[in-house]
Amino acid sequence: MSLVGSAFIWVFFPVLNMDIPNTLFVFSNAGISTIFSISTCVISTIAMSLIANGRLQYRDLLTAPILGGVIIGSSSTYIYNPAEAIIFGFIASFLQIIFNRL
Repeated sequence: MSLVGSAFIWVFFPVLNMDIPNTLFVFSNAGISTIFSISTCVISTIAMSLIANGRLQYRDLLTAPILGGVIIGSSSTYIYNPAEAIIFGFIASFLQIIFNRL
């Protein structure tokens, strides 16, 4: 995956997650939650990668947007608050750093 793929995820993953729900409120909320989750996942991945490895791992930075989008896509019908999306993004980045270390 390259930086072009990562940019593709930033642009199109919220649209893909908005297609999952069937009600209008959850439809628009899924896109907003995806943006929050991806942003939180990338920022916290950078911080945790610097803390855990002492340097920024390229693999961590490229897979963070995917992870933030997937965690919201799998639970978008149950998330009604942007704070929940931020928490899920943080948890996803924490798990990503742990599994990449293994």
